Amino acid sequence: MDAVAGNAVSYVGSKDCTIEAFTDSDAMVYLNNADKTAERYEKSVISRRNDCQIDDSMRVVVEEDGTPGYYYRANVTNTYLASASLLPQEMTFGFLTDFDAWNIDGTEEYAGRECYVISGKANENYGQKLGVEKFTFYVDCETGVLLKYIGYDESQNIRSYIITEDISFDNVQTIYEPDVLDYSFTE
Repeated sequence: MDAVAGNAVSYVGSKDCTIEAFTDSDAMVYLNNADKTAERYEKSVISRRNDCQIDDSMRVVVEEDGTPGYYYRANVTNTYLASASLLPQEMTFGFLTDFDAWNIDGTEEYAGRECYVISGKANENYGQKLGVEKFTFYVDCETGVLLKYIGYDESQNIRSYIITEDISFDNVQTIYEPDVLDYSFTE
């Protein structure tokens, strides 16, 4: 991912279909590899060049009516699903704003990376939204990337999760650009 230029790739797979999302400097493109269709959204890419910055002190506030307010940074990853791991703002606001509700349990190696293991109890509103009572995070010590999340319901069943199987920060590769010659683009 090149956050300055706005180039990125994200994959979502299942046994029936694989969706790829990628960007160039001007457009977001979604490919459905099962039916060979594609959609291109012009001028929808956010980069650090066109992003409005929010001061950290203004990101979590108490609104006039007493409710908490959360102000998100723009998703310069341009990868809807991967951003939950690379830029986990919603989960950070939802699970970690109450410092008394979670602990750093130590460090552990996961996916070849040294990670902080964080566990805790979800706040009532966010927990109900996800159907989660307790959670565990594995956060890369060096980058802050959320590599693993498991959310448990009241019966300790896994209710939601993010699992990163492989990630690399040191082996820079060229940005993947899929071959779209056999795809039909929809408007």
